[in-house]
Amino acid sequence: MLLLNKIVCAPALAGAVLLACAIGTDAVIAETVSDRIEIERESELFLRRGDGTVSQIDVDAYLARLPPHHRALFISSPDRIATALGELMTPRQLAAEAREEAPELIADPLFQAQMYQAAIVQIAERYMTHIWEQERLDDYGDQAEELYLVRKDLLRLPQRADFTHVLIRSAGTRGELDAMKSIFNIYELLAEERPLAELAAEYSEDPQAEHNSGRYDGVDIDSLDKAVAEVVRQLPPGEISQPFRSELGWHIVELHRRYRREIGSFDQVRERALEVAEQRHRSAVRERILRRLSRQENEFQPGAVESLLTRYETSEQDIEKLKSDIASRLVGEQQE
Repeated sequence: MLLLNKIVCAPALAGAVLLACAIGTDAVIAETVSDRIEIERESELFLRRGDGTVSQIDVDAYLARLPPHHRALFISSPDRIATALGELMTPRQLAAEAREEAPELIADPLFQAQMYQAAIVQIAERYMTHIWEQERLDDYGDQAEELYLVRKDLLRLPQRADFTHVLIRSAGTRGELDAMKSIFNIYELLAEERPLAELAAEYSEDPQAEHNSGRYDGVDIDSLDKAVAEVVRQLPPGEISQPFRSELGWHIVELHRRYRREIGSFDQVRERALEVAEQRHRSAVRERILRRLSRQENEFQPGAVESLLTRYETSEQDIEKLKSDIASRLVGEQQE
């Protein structure tokens, strides 16, 4: 069974799968502007619950957040599939109910503008990626060798760490309070001198824990969740952290060591040099695009700044100076 959903907003909705997205700007009437985005996705039905529906491509969009090599492992677990479907289905049920019971909430102009903003950001990012893919080189070998010769400082090898951790997830049916209780119960067991690796093997909800007892060696710290990376960077070797929260859930981390390998031959840093060379090229392409956009003149609608100040009841200001300051900062923001 094919599932077809089409959402039309003016301004428009984001967050759904952008299979078909048309943007058009109507003629300015009475000094107003009306932008319209249509979002449509058609796919085979995967699951229905009440008025909520999840399609095959909804699942694909969910899995697209994961690195490609992790997706097969993810869908091999019934628990992880159930969690994913739950996270997809509940908002869809609520959205269907909202359309039926409270359409005025969706039609609210401010809410429409918020959805439109989210959609515009996604479209802009997708287009920026499209431009980059057209300009990306097939090989960055020459640029990598040049970096090694003249900018070796840019090739500093990433800081790595060996650590053991316990993860308790708070997503899905488990609430935040239940996850907190679980992680602090595990933390209390450390007072009984039980090794963290033993507790990880028994309690951790990290899918790898049953195979590695929570032990990770030689991990690039920058590749970790931001909260976990911060703890790993700050924790003295040999010590165990207190429970802390990340986007993944609740953690306890024991740091074994932090280290950074010295740069030797080009072969040792070749992959890093290729990565940096490509990153520098991508940044240059992005800066060129932003410079082109920022060169276009900013034209304030007559009375627009005054209206903004009035709506938010700010004190009287020099309007022309304010406009000039805003315009100069807009150029600066585009060039950063």
